[in-house]
Amino acid sequence: MARNALGAIHINGGRSTSALMLVDGMPSMDAGNNGVPGEPNLDSIAEVKIMTSNFQAEYGRNAGGLITVITKSGSKEFHGSAYDFYRHESLNANDFFGNRTGTAKAPYRYRITGYSIGGPVLIPKTDFNKGRDKLFFFFSQELVGSRNNWAPQFINVPTQLERDGDYSKSFDVSGVRIPVKDPATGLNFPGNVVPKDRINKLGQSMLNFLPLPNYTDPDPSNLYRRNYRTVPSGGWPRRQEVARVDYNIKPSFQVFYRLMQDFNQLLLQTGSGGWPAGGVNYLLTPIMWDRPSRAQAVHATNILSPTLVNEVTFTRSFNSVITYATNPSVLDRALMGNPAQWFKDAKPSSLYIPALTFGGTPANTANTTLESRMPDALPDPGYTVTENVSKIRGSHSLKMGVYVEWNNKLQAATVQTRGFGTREKLPRFARQK
Repeated sequence: MARNALGAIHINGGRSTSALMLVDGMPSMDAGNNGVPGEPNLDSIAEVKIMTSNFQAEYGRNAGGLITVITKSGSKEFHGSAYDFYRHESLNANDFFGNRTGTAKAPYRYRITGYSIGGPVLIPKTDFNKGRDKLFFFFSQELVGSRNNWAPQFINVPTQLERDGDYSKSFDVSGVRIPVKDPATGLNFPGNVVPKDRINKLGQSMLNFLPLPNYTDPDPSNLYRRNYRTVPSGGWPRRQEVARVDYNIKPSFQVFYRLMQDFNQLLLQTGSGGWPAGGVNYLLTPIMWDRPSRAQAVHATNILSPTLVNEVTFTRSFNSVITYATNPSVLDRALMGNPAQWFKDAKPSSLYIPALTFGGTPANTANTTLESRMPDALPDPGYTVTENVSKIRGSHSLKMGVYVEWNNKLQAATVQTRGFGTREKLPRFARQK
């Protein structure tokens, strides 16, 4: 249920995005990135086959290898399973760097709980399916609860003195005082202090948006490299159901219907590095990364004669990527002094904070670059129809078929609509006379 089953699979040296995953004979792929939005849980899988080369034309959708998965069906007898796996940070030791920086053990919580049941469909007090050879069902559900923990993030943020224009105690990574020059004369300000009437109020508002220092590194070599520490983490609840019904209408005609749906919500934190969190490198707001998917398939097999078989499959699939800030109030542009916008976007998120970055001296500075499309949804509905006809004529086997697929992936381009600002050196927010 990781939504990227092919992420680390390379067949015959091909890229992972060149491989194809089929579930019950139909593609389970995102048309935008060739990821796998839904893969059945292990207890719902009856068969797995890997094809590396020389496979039939009916499998020619992708250039790389092929992985086919067949889901379980019910049988004449009732069968079921249940399982539970659990992990916790209390069973782990802290690492060397965590102990060195005084960072507590990161929470490590992971639980997988699931069950399945399958068998014949029986109706009490009737003779329907009395021989247990007509109608069968299978159902599987898996629930995954985990807490993602990313590496501690260390950055440099302006001190209260620096926000007030006093750089008498501001040093570069080598411990050398940072000179603050008057942009009007090119000379250092006396005492390295910017006069109050020379401070740009908008620039000061932007600095005040950033958090105050909360950390002093015990290593003297890092004393002026970083003064703010965050430990991003977030919950990741997932749930999946796989349901299948098989109906033997007559010995020569069988039909099955299969439903597979995933609920997949990862709560990212800004500073975690995930793309929906953008380039923000400290805790600002949790970002919801919601990735629902649903796939339905109907398959019919009709044996027209001892030498002629017809198979028809129809599927409907849907998956999406939905991103939004769970606390958008902290992204209000007014909190940064409401800097002007030259080109306003119609989306309400254009009123979010602009991207603010610093470079040069000091190092490891804060970044407020949000993902430009957030909030957004990237839906990908799809339909497929296949029909295969197999004919045996003497010692020859002939097969022909039709494959039709329709997808409509809606994904906007990444465009910066909120504004972008950068400064080579943090102190340069003094205005001209």
